[in-house]
Amino acid sequence: MFELLKKYIDNRVELFKLSMVSVTANLAAKLISSFVILLFSLMIMLLLSIGFSFWIGEALGSLALGFFIISGVYILIFLLYLALVKNKIEDILKDKVVQASLDAEKEVMQN
Repeated sequence: MFELLKKYIDNRVELFKLSMVSVTANLAAKLISSFVILLFSLMIMLLLSIGFSFWIGEALGSLALGFFIISGVYILIFLLYLALVKNKIEDILKDKVVQASLDAEKEVMQN
C-alpha cells in the first residue's frame, strides 16, 4: 500500500513538472513571436520615419528641419501615450499574459 502511494505521488510530481514545462514553453513561444513582430514593426517604423524626414526636409529646404519635425511628432505621440493610454495598455498586456498562461494550463490538463 505504501509503495502504491509513493508511486502515485511520484507520478503526480512528474506530471506537474511536465505541465510546467509545457506552460513555460507555450509562454516562451508566444513571447518570442511577439518580440519578432515588435522588432520588424520597429524596423519598418524607423525606415518610414527616415523616409518621411528626408521628404519633409527636402520640401522645406532643410534636412535637419525634416528630422526635427518627425522627432517632434514622436515626442507628441509619446506624451499622449503617457497621459492617456499607458495604464490601459498595461492592463491589456497583463490580461493577455494571464490568458496565455491559463490557455496553456487548459491544454496540458486536456492531454
